Amino acid sequence: MVSEIKRTELEAFYQWAKGNKGRSANGGNEHMSAVRTMFKWGEKQEVIDLPFKSFPEICRTLSKPPRITDETLLFMAKEGANAKVTDMMLFGILEGLRPRELLNLKRTQIKDTPKGALIDIAEHKTSKRTNRSRSVPLLDTAREIINKHIASHPESEYVFLNRDGKPFRAKAYHDALHDMCGRLNIRFIRPYDLRHEYASRLGDNNTDVNVIASLMGHNDPRTCMRYINNNYEHHQKAMEEIEAGLQDVRNAGKAVSGQAVIGQLSEAKTTDESNNSFESHKTAVTRIENSLAEVLKAIKETSGQKEGLKLSPKLSPNPTEELKDAVNA
Repeated sequence: MVSEIKRTELEAFYQWAKGNKGRSANGGNEHMSAVRTMFKWGEKQEVIDLPFKSFPEICRTLSKPPRITDETLLFMAKEGANAKVTDMMLFGILEGLRPRELLNLKRTQIKDTPKGALIDIAEHKTSKRTNRSRSVPLLDTAREIINKHIASHPESEYVFLNRDGKPFRAKAYHDALHDMCGRLNIRFIRPYDLRHEYASRLGDNNTDVNVIASLMGHNDPRTCMRYINNNYEHHQKAMEEIEAGLQDVRNAGKAVSGQAVIGQLSEAKTTDESNNSFESHKTAVTRIENSLAEVLKAIKETSGQKEGLKLSPKLSPNPTEELKDAVNA
């Protein structure tokens, strides 16, 4: 009988799932969550009597996304990587859109406002739950990429099109990245890695965690902790701010949602970044563009020569040494 399952048996299942159903530190969590949901539903529908009060605690570890280094991007430019895919990669790193948002980007989403240009994303992953659109400042380099692509197909409403003149499908984009990385003999860059790199570069520049969450479209800033890569002090400071806000709520005896706590944290900020969201967002993402200045310059210099560039038969997985001359040029 399901109602006779003991908590120790669930703990044994969780340990089995962690070892056999996932290679990451969070392996098995999805399976344990599904079992917990089933039990909770059965209890609510009065199908079963829950034989225990608490479920085994799920251990969630903040994984560190792989980084896309300047050396790798320079190497791709030097070796004449696929121009269209490279443009989409750079755009993804500069703007931090989700892969679906990037592939479905339309020219009508580009808005010019008195404060500056932005990308308006009305429908996104959390829009149905929050009933709010999201906007991201449009950087100058990203605008150049957009202008370049829409000029090549003025009849289409979409920004990025495949060789057949249609919007990229998710698998086709994934395969294009995979093929390009394979030809260049470098680590495979997944579509979501571009968004990870965007957030990680924001974290490298000590951007306020609430600003990162807003730019990424996350309701809870704790979701962004994994993106603050190799930056322990900033990571710790952000977590302390969140914990302090939660503690204040506990002390006041209030039962509010996590979103309300985030709102209190945001309102408590007195910095310029929190007082003016668009300008703080623009300042934050401009730092990404500045950090890529050398890469962008090298790509522009080689863009007109790509017809004459050929892939080397064997390329190093770690191109840092091979790029010394290009970087110092």
